[in-house]
Amino acid sequence: ETWEYLGEYIHIAKALGPVRREDRLANAKIALQINKSGHFFRLLDNSSGHDSLLSYEDMLLFGNMLKEAGIKRIFNAAVTHDTAHPSVSRLLTAVSEIMEIETETFCTPHYDEAFNFIKTKVEKFAGYA
Repeated sequence: ETWEYLGEYIHIAKALGPVRREDRLANAKIALQINKSGHFFRLLDNSSGHDSLLSYEDMLLFGNMLKEAGIKRIFNAAVTHDTAHPSVSRLLTAVSEIMEIETETFCTPHYDEAFNFIKTKVEKFAGYA
């Protein structure tokens, strides 16, 4: 689902099963069609603990998609209990630096904390290129 807030869009996905590359691609394509700015605000709710595989190659693919769509900043929040997620976030940040896309990622087991992180970033960056 996507919510509009202060002229920006918050893209929210809830994992209902294993999160695969195909699922991420379909979700990203829809979100990028809606997105109007150079910011990409995304919340992944994987509080159910489904497998969420994301390879380095996947990150490059998504990075290229986002860059081609004019995205300059990504704010990503993940609701997860997975203790390995911070390592994935560091790799995502490294790939984003290669792509020259500013990225900030936040992981928490609490949905409200993740949503508030995204909402705060929208409030800070809404209206800025």
